[in-house]
Amino acid sequence: MPRPPRKFGYLLETWDQIKQEAFDILVDHARQRKTITYGELAGMIQAAEVNPYSYAMSGLLRDISLEDEKAGRGYLATLVVRKSDGRPGPGYFKGVVSVAEEDYESYWQAEFERTCNSWKDK
Repeated sequence: MPRPPRKFGYLLETWDQIKQEAFDILVDHARQRKTITYGELAGMIQAAEVNPYSYAMSGLLRDISLEDEKAGRGYLATLVVRKSDGRPGPGYFKGVVSVAEEDYESYWQAEFERTCNSWKDK
């Protein structure tokens, strides 16, 4: 019998539940103009345990960002930050090839504003 399809070790149905929960949590934070740590986000997801420092968390935020891009919204992943310094991890900036490292902070702040504003009245 073939093994059911999985993403980052999760059954696809479970992955979709994880993604929906994370999306809802991040939208709520965007409306409140609040950041959330990787650990807090992982702790709020009920569908399955997600390690905040795993490839699954990175993939989760990437999947949500791709949907944001298609919908023309600000990136919800912008709200997810490290506990140590209140800024996104290095993976957040990997896809932003046109932004020089010295401009990361201003880029992140502008994207935070854009993201929160895109969810303000929705």
